[in-house]
Amino acid sequence: MIKLVRRVTVTLDDELIKKIYNIQAKEITKSQKHISFSNVINLQLKRALR
Repeated sequence: MIKLVRRVTVTLDDELIKKIYNIQAKEITKSQKHISFSNVINLQLKRALR
């Protein structure tokens, strides 16, 4: 299966960015691996849109 990836520009408010950075930091701490800001946003959107 081929996953299509599309670059999209969105505007986020500062409070939301802080929350995403906090989630990113927790995920990095748990996994000891780099997790990009984009990956965190994708994971959160997938969870929210189930």
